[in-house]
Amino acid sequence: MDYIPGGDSELLEFADNFITKTDGNEADYGLTAADTTEVKALRLTFAGSYADNNSKQTTAKSARKQKDADRKPLVSKLRESSQVVQEHPKTTDAMREGLNLPIQDKESSNIGEPATVPVAEIDTSVKLRHEISFYNEGSESKGKPDGVEGCQIWCKIGGDATMNEDDYRYLATDTGSPYLVVHKAENIGKQAHYLLRWVNAKGEPGPWSAPLIFNPNKYAITPLLLSFSFFNVRDICDKYALLRPINVKKP
Repeated sequence: MDYIPGGDSELLEFADNFITKTDGNEADYGLTAADTTEVKALRLTFAGSYADNNSKQTTAKSARKQKDADRKPLVSKLRESSQVVQEHPKTTDAMREGLNLPIQDKESSNIGEPATVPVAEIDTSVKLRHEISFYNEGSESKGKPDGVEGCQIWCKIGGDATMNEDDYRYLATDTGSPYLVVHKAENIGKQAHYLLRWVNAKGEPGPWSAPLIFNPNKYAITPLLLSFSFFNVRDICDKYALLRPINVKKP
């Protein structure tokens, strides 16, 4: 069952509640102030079209068409932000309930916490794009270990690499390798540090790995902590980047 309401008035109520709960508290939900600003703008546009549609009964067909067109981007942004909230490691079930988001049943699984760490390879062949492929430590297979839901990916821009997750920004829990990170131009010349770890279906994470040194003569990295400079990124045509336009996140 879809948690995004099908009715127009109900959608506005859902959006209003979402904004009230997350506005000013974006970091708690894994969102940014820009996300809130966009939801507010889309909500305002749709609310205007909805009111216009209700007031123009004689020309309802045209007004309804505009309302439906304005509804789509609001639904899309709410769904995108809701997914971020759902995947954010610090989101509690109480927070999900407050946003009217579905709560997964975590009692049905007897799977324990992940015991291994991901090994990662990064393709830096396109400027400002890092395609992170990950697989299980010590495994000949490229798949995830048994009982693992996905791989948490965290990023820190600038400064020194640390093993403190508070220094990093959570990007995603990716269920299928590879994961594509698209960096902003303002990050050119800065170090990008990544932390990865497995997480099971109950949201329980596995261990971080110790940092390994990046070899600038290779395009593959095998750490749990990945660090390298954008100065060495080659600028080639965007055609390659379009091969995997998935799981994009801008730190």
